[in-house]
Amino acid sequence: MPDGQINEIADRLRSVRSGWILVILATAAAAVVATLLSFPVDSTYHTNAVVGPDPEATSSNSRVDYLTDLRVAMFTRSVVQSVADEVGLARTEVSDHLSLRRIDESNLLRVTYDAPTPDPEVASQIVERIPLAAIAFLEAPRLEAAQATLDEAQQTYDEAATAVDESQAATDAAVAGNENVPPNVALASLQDELSDLQVRLLTTDRVTDAGVYAQLELAIDELEPQIGPAAAAAAEYETLQRTRDAALIDRRAAQDDLTVAQDAVRTITIDPTVTVQQVAVEHSRMREAILQVVVVAALAFLVSTVVVTFLANRRRRRSPAASGAARAA
Repeated sequence: MPDGQINEIADRLRSVRSGWILVILATAAAAVVATLLSFPVDSTYHTNAVVGPDPEATSSNSRVDYLTDLRVAMFTRSVVQSVADEVGLARTEVSDHLSLRRIDESNLLRVTYDAPTPDPEVASQIVERIPLAAIAFLEAPRLEAAQATLDEAQQTYDEAATAVDESQAATDAAVAGNENVPPNVALASLQDELSDLQVRLLTTDRVTDAGVYAQLELAIDELEPQIGPAAAAAAEYETLQRTRDAALIDRRAAQDDLTVAQDAVRTITIDPTVTVQQVAVEHSRMREAILQVVVVAALAFLVSTVVVTFLANRRRRRSPAASGAARAA
């Protein structure tokens, strides 16, 4: 290195050494100002919620896909807006402080709300309601279809139940109209009585027991006309019974379909397990504040060093000029 450059560097170091007080004061002042501006911050509440996968997802891939869809849904404008309205905040106050990440390689998603709030309960509500709102958003089409199926199954069941009630009422009316005796039972009784009379008639001697024989013939003549209407009533009653039995079968099938539809809706609307954890951290920006103070102090040191060097060089340039003028005088 040439002697001229060495001398110049030595002169600059001497200039800095002569003004070290200014450099230290400027650096210290900058650090104090940066500290005062950086450290007075509000408490920040780190609020986490762990959300499990869709209860209907059975394979690992389906759970992963569902978590991906869930992450997208949680930042959907309508989802965030609905939660913001519930907790009384602006939409950006929710979305700007919300973050999501998958926990390692598990099928769990961690929802984090990291921001100062006047009430830590608000943060807890946000991380708890955001997943539920997102799941409701994702499941809305499936839930709507399941609900439509449920409504149809309920209508079918109601119609089947009405048919059972009507057929049972008709059957009961048929019994009540026959002196509370089922028509088929009444027909069987008439047929047994007629058969008994006919047997007795065949075993009665028409000559020796003419009186008994005549009574049997009269009883048979009175009973035979009743068989036709009784048979018709019994046939109608059997038809009513078959109708009732078919209605019962239909109602049982409708009940099974209704139960399946109810289970489908219930499965979709099951709330997932959402575990909320919250930690209030005072001065959560301390690391950033310290870094800011260091950066500002370093900049102040550099700037003050440059200024001191510049002023020293300026004085040195003026000093030879003044000495030369004095010698000339």
